[in-house]
Amino acid sequence: MSVKKKQGRPKRPRIRLTNRETWLGGRSFEMKKAEEAREASGLDWEYHAAVLLERLPVVVPEPEDWEVAWMDFMSEFRWNCGRQYPAELDIWREDRDAPAPSFREQHEACPIPLAPRVTEADASGDRTTLHRALDRRIFLLERASDAEPWRFVTAAVQRGGSGGGDGGGGETLRAAAERALAAALRPDVPGFKYWHVGNGPAGVDWRIFGEEERAARGAFGEKVFLMRAQIVVGEPAFARRGVQRVWVAKEELAEYFGAERGQYYVKLL
Repeated sequence: MSVKKKQGRPKRPRIRLTNRETWLGGRSFEMKKAEEAREASGLDWEYHAAVLLERLPVVVPEPEDWEVAWMDFMSEFRWNCGRQYPAELDIWREDRDAPAPSFREQHEACPIPLAPRVTEADASGDRTTLHRALDRRIFLLERASDAEPWRFVTAAVQRGGSGGGDGGGGETLRAAAERALAAALRPDVPGFKYWHVGNGPAGVDWRIFGEEERAARGAFGEKVFLMRAQIVVGEPAFARRGVQRVWVAKEELAEYFGAERGQYYVKLL
């Protein structure tokens, strides 16, 4: 008599990590090493809340080549194989034997005049206005002078007495982000509205101070928590004059933060 062997559990499928997940996992490992170095130094971090004020896309992105090919195929398929109606009802198509119009031809034959997708700011390279990159998210950066680095609208988190957390009477990240943006914007702009997206950060960046800066500031480094905020309607006006400001897409952030940090923001956002 043969005894059936008990079957074990099926093997779990291997999960293939994306490049984004692998890269962000490496950043987490670097953060762990930075925390170990901070504990060895006996110093704490400085905490900042940086507001990612973004304007969402105004128009849908241009379709990619494979999307156009699929739309052309579906148009031809419906044209040749779709349901056929009586001639008096089939007013949208005059000649059944004519070739199916392509996606581009249908787009160009639209009776509604279409506004240009490329604005004057796109053509001139002007990044100081919201009227650019209409098919992408753009984020606000600022700096006080040419000598200073670019940054998001940022404010230091006001910390409490017992470790700086919320339990010690300190300021939450959301409250610090609200304070930073309220200080940067004029409150009397009619028709302009924005909102803060959630209470938690979209990500965290950090910088370890050098020996001199560490001694002067009494901190090991700074952690910058990235808090999202989105424009709902209208255009902002700013409280401070003389500050340089640009609106850039995430693919352009490397030009302002460097290749490594720019790559981090591209993966994160």
